[in-house]
Amino acid sequence: MTAAIDYKKTLCGYFKAGVCEKGKKCKYSHDMSLNDIKASNIDIYTDPRAKIGKAPDTIITCKDFVDAVEKNLYGFNWICPNKGDECQYRHMLPMGYVLKRDKGKTDDDGEDKLTLEETIEEDRAALPSEGLIPVTLESFTEWKRQRALKKQADLEARVKEE
Repeated sequence: MTAAIDYKKTLCGYFKAGVCEKGKKCKYSHDMSLNDIKASNIDIYTDPRAKIGKAPDTIITCKDFVDAVEKNLYGFNWICPNKGDECQYRHMLPMGYVLKRDKGKTDDDGEDKLTLEETIEEDRAALPSEGLIPVTLESFTEWKRQRALKKQADLEARVKEE
């Protein structure tokens, strides 16, 4: 006896590709958060074979497993190319292991790439700071009042022209 498929909990493949033509009539879900929920349930820090008692007695992590995790290929249907469930290495990351994709991204030169916040702060520091008026509540309200007056004058000029 096969289990019934819950279509509303299954993401529409056509929608994911951006080509579903059925819209609201589609029996599959068009909620992209379902895809994130499925991926978030996969635990890469425990070997799934430990539940069935087939976990190997080693501390060495499978190279194919790490490659699959790095390339986002690891999932519920992933099968180890090194003998599948009979692989002699662990299919789990050690606690504290940092993936290459999560480390600070590097340029082609091997230098660390700055985060967006660091780039913004560098650009902000490079701006000229002499002769500028600091923004205070008073200076902002004065600027806002001047701007409103200018808009009003422009609007009156347009009305006169018509």
